[in-house]
Amino acid sequence: MSIDNANLVSTTYTGDTVIPAKRGREYFLIQSLVSHADITFGGGTGAIHIPTHGFYEPLKAPSTEISVITTGTFVVVTNI
Repeated sequence: MSIDNANLVSTTYTGDTVIPAKRGREYFLIQSLVSHADITFGGGTGAIHIPTHGFYEPLKAPSTEISVITTGTFVVVTNI
């Protein structure tokens, strides 16, 4: 998917959040704004740590449920 012609939406969250699974998710980016965050995919046990002001943008967007554990605020950008 080319980001130049993608229909993207950003959503801001605060605190622990579960982003539902979505078939057809072609783009995913998460940026931690306040405090660090840990994310897991599909209920997995291997967490990915995102430092404060850091971001994670996988080469292939996950279609599974995404769990975010944080006390801070973060932004998720994904396709519509």
